[in-house]
Amino acid sequence: MRCDLAEALIAAHLPGEARALLDLAVPELTAAGANVALAEARLLLARAELRTGDPHRARQSAERAAADLAAQGRTVLAPLAAEILLRARLMLGPPTAELLAEMLSCAGTLDAAGHPQASRALRFTGAEVALRLGDRPTADEQLARLASSGPGVVSRQAAAVRRALAGDRRGAFAVVRAGLVEVGAEAMAFSDPMVRAHAVRAGESLAGFGLALALRTGRGRTLLAWAERWRAVVGGTGQPVAPDVEELRAALGEAALVEFVRHAGELVAVVVTPDRVMLRRLGPFAAVAEATVRIRYGLRRTHLLDGEAPGLAGEAALLERLLFGPLRGRLGDRPLVIVPTGTLHTLPWPVLPMNAGRPVTVASGAAAWLAGHRMRAVRGGGIVAVAGPGLRCAEAEADMVGGCHPGTERVTALRAEVMAALERAEVAHLAAHGMFSSRSPLLSSIALDDGPLMAYDLLRLRTPPRLVVLSACEAGMAHAPADGAPLGLAGTFLSLGSQCVVASLVPVRDEETLTLMTVFHELLAAGHPPAQALTAAGGKTGVAGFVCFGYGAQPVATGREGSATQLDQDPT
Repeated sequence: MRCDLAEALIAAHLPGEARALLDLAVPELTAAGANVALAEARLLLARAELRTGDPHRARQSAERAAADLAAQGRTVLAPLAAEILLRARLMLGPPTAELLAEMLSCAGTLDAAGHPQASRALRFTGAEVALRLGDRPTADEQLARLASSGPGVVSRQAAAVRRALAGDRRGAFAVVRAGLVEVGAEAMAFSDPMVRAHAVRAGESLAGFGLALALRTGRGRTLLAWAERWRAVVGGTGQPVAPDVEELRAALGEAALVEFVRHAGELVAVVVTPDRVMLRRLGPFAAVAEATVRIRYGLRRTHLLDGEAPGLAGEAALLERLLFGPLRGRLGDRPLVIVPTGTLHTLPWPVLPMNAGRPVTVASGAAAWLAGHRMRAVRGGGIVAVAGPGLRCAEAEADMVGGCHPGTERVTALRAEVMAALERAEVAHLAAHGMFSSRSPLLSSIALDDGPLMAYDLLRLRTPPRLVVLSACEAGMAHAPADGAPLGLAGTFLSLGSQCVVASLVPVRDEETLTLMTVFHELLAAGHPPAQALTAAGGKTGVAGFVCFGYGAQPVATGREGSATQLDQDPT
């Protein structure tokens, strides 16, 4: 059973989870003397180890699998072990003409054994190796064969590479786009957002080639378009569409949008301001990811009163230089819309020194932010407040919301009642314990009296609140299997149609949360948009960790007349 599940996880592009299961299954099968199943398990383990970046272990497991399969006379599976051995060798050393010949020979054996998909993938890798070796005739031969092999991501990518090698960049872009249409159509068959986000990863290599072509142009508009097309496919639209840049600039007003893009270990930023769109290369993404982890660790220590984390201010300043050093002159003191990538989805952006007093909104994509900007209709629903169990200040927080917003409805912390209230509310404030599940983000939850309300439960909502305040530890955390689908509580609300979510990315003390939220709701009731209100509340209280997600520039109906008309124009 573990092997069957591991095979499904590998197919779903979750090799780490598959490897954990197979590390248990292989010794159990060895002890049981189940040699037939053991050979297959070792083959699967080798594939999982290869895909998790461990070629040494992959080679060892593949060698043992190959020996077992040969001893059992299983010639159909033996070429799959040979393929893994060849790929491990490629990862461990420079390519050679000898290795290339072995790869192409193995591809032929895979075809004969009835493994056409594995054969096509290995032939494409062989073509890439041939190009690295300067063997253009071999590369052309393999790419031509793959391009005419029928539909599929590999054949599309081969055709795109051929067009690019011939100097036809426009044709290459067209082929990549057609391939992403196929990937998006296949992903739309899955209703589960997590399954869909992993399913589209079959198109990552193709999308990466599109990004590489865009980077070669040196044009910010082109890179933004291709980054957004991939985010649209990942986000479940089914179509690789990009927003109109002029509409985006008009919507931003005096604000700036910074979209971060990763490619081949490099971090790149596209900056959109009222007067231009520019591209800046920022350096290795690994350094940014490591600094983000250190900042989160420091904030956890500080908020949990574990002692002041040494060097936290220095880490924030370092990360700011890595992310915004080449951009500061262009950004000035403009409000920011930030589109993160990878680990940056876990960064509390307001902690960077340059963002003190600056409204910051985090979006899953430029198109997603623009969709929030277009959302002008008001349902006329009210405000609901929920106080969860086991939280010292939850009741006081819910009472405070009612005091700031006349007519607030207090909802009992029961799952059915909370779900019903979320359907009818314009604004929802949930003060409760939160739990983020990094392995299965849709199992992230808010604690209620009768059990956890999970992100999976929220998928049943038809009309979610326009503004959701998740006053719970780490309720804003997300895991993005691919850019465009930040999975978690906040991401689920936004994907269902909420305009804005305010949530924390780190644990925050109960009393500090109450202090921050009191100021936030006072400003919200006075007519300040959520992004502006959160920035001002953080500045007045010194409480960090909360972030405004989605589109935070639209004031919400709170039952009070506002007077902050100039703030209504803040486009974050």
